[in-house]
Amino acid sequence: MERRLICINCPRGCELIVETDDTSGAFISVEGSACIRGSSFALAEINRPERMMTSVVSIKGAKNCMLPVISRRPLPKAKIVEAVRAMRAITVDAPVHEGDIIARDIVGTGVDVIAARSL
Repeated sequence: MERRLICINCPRGCELIVETDDTSGAFISVEGSACIRGSSFALAEINRPERMMTSVVSIKGAKNCMLPVISRRPLPKAKIVEAVRAMRAITVDAPVHEGDIIARDIVGTGVDVIAARSL
């Protein structure tokens, strides 16, 4: 089976044509990549797609009412919406420093969510 992807590893945005086995879905080949990062992106995207998550949480006692947060590392793509919904229920108290852990092991992914700035 043929799938078309846009590589997001660099600004070039190569259009990749990924060939997978029709029965098992196993990766066979990739074309269209201008660099080796495109091939590794395609392999990861087929086998286990991941994305960084950015969101906001409520904060009390700061000049702003919302604190930007980011996942420490990429989350499984299928868990992003659930993780963002979980962030809605979180309220923190100021002061918060950039890099402070806001949520540990968000939605069972093993990934922490950290403050993206100090407030």
